[in-house]
Amino acid sequence: MADLFIEAEFWSAVASLAWPIAFMVVFFRLQPFIKSIFKKSNMTIKFAGFEITAQEMAENFRKDIFDIQERV
Repeated sequence: MADLFIEAEFWSAVASLAWPIAFMVVFFRLQPFIKSIFKKSNMTIKFAGFEITAQEMAENFRKDIFDIQERV
């Protein structure tokens, strides 16, 4: 069993599993904070010179869904 900790393949497997596990832990710890941010209706997102509110995004999304439903 002690030889297992010396093998490079063991540590490679541990490293390949560590990133997804770390991401999941951080995500679940921050989930209440993330939910509270998206619940705000007056939230504004600025990206690459564009500015849009959460309400505008929801309205655009609703229009896109309606348009897709009409085409089908």
